[in-house]
Amino acid sequence: MTDYAQYHARSKSLGAAIFLWILFGGLGAHRFYLKSALGVFYIVLQVCAFSFLFNGHPDVAVVLWGLLLCLGLFDFFWLFGSVSKYNQNIASELTPKTR
Repeated sequence: MTDYAQYHARSKSLGAAIFLWILFGGLGAHRFYLKSALGVFYIVLQVCAFSFLFNGHPDVAVVLWGLLLCLGLFDFFWLFGSVSKYNQNIASELTPKTR
């Protein structure tokens, strides 16, 4: 497989990242797509928020969802740079090293 084919097979799409952010951003799907472990944090926050909601503490759930909203808005702008950085790292791995 050529370097060009490997790059396109491994690179990530900004459109796909934004699509995942829109549909499943509250679960951190866009973070998982870009191989960021912070996606687990999103899932933990969602589980905690719902558990507080169903256990009679809706005020805590609202605070957690507010935190998720702030993280989500930050992530929208983070996506642009992160996809570029991810793809640049792949390109640098595939570029032969000169001595």
